[in-house]
Amino acid sequence: MKFRFLFGVVLVAVACFAPAGAEVIYDNGDSIQSIGLPGIDPFFMPADNFVLQTGASTITEFHWTGYYALNEVDKVVPIDDFTVYIFADNGGSPGTQLFSFDDAVTATATGTNALGIFPEYEYVMAIDPLALTAGTTYWIGILNDITFPDPVKGVTPVQNAWFWSTSQVQTGDAHQKFVTAWLDANVELAFDLHGPGVVPEPATMTLLGAGLVAIAARRRFMRGK
Repeated sequence: MKFRFLFGVVLVAVACFAPAGAEVIYDNGDSIQSIGLPGIDPFFMPADNFVLQTGASTITEFHWTGYYALNEVDKVVPIDDFTVYIFADNGGSPGTQLFSFDDAVTATATGTNALGIFPEYEYVMAIDPLALTAGTTYWIGILNDITFPDPVKGVTPVQNAWFWSTSQVQTGDAHQKFVTAWLDANVELAFDLHGPGVVPEPATMTLLGAGLVAIAARRRFMRGK
């Protein structure tokens, strides 16, 4: 019986102190099935800002929504080649590039259509944990250097075909890069960031541990009476 009780205490302690699984740590809203911003190459791409909170400032997954301008015409999903960028803030616009990621991306049809015509997809890119500074403004930029497979001619490059869907959020901070200038697009883009959940502060963990010890000691005392 004593072994069983101590084993239970250990299980509770592990549950309290183990980091939470991946969850949404920043949500910029869902697509409103409206016109999006095109992502072509580093000289012409969309970006939107975000701020992470203390205890939830490590990113492990990027999630976003987009569509293909020629998808309804060709009825063919293109071959994706996504790159995700993280920029510093420069007075309300994207500034210095800090990171870039070209990890594998999974695309899943959402069942919605941009402008009622173009099928939308949710994209997910898993990355090695990226720890950013909480309370600091960053910008995420995404481009897709895509090609459309052609059964007769082979793979044919198509530019200006992928669009990042606009979001239901109304603050209008997203920017569109045009060569070297970032232009205010006055829209928001549909994306969210995932990472580990909030882990208890050291002081909280100490209190929880002390409470468990106290419970165990009291139980032993009551048995000895």
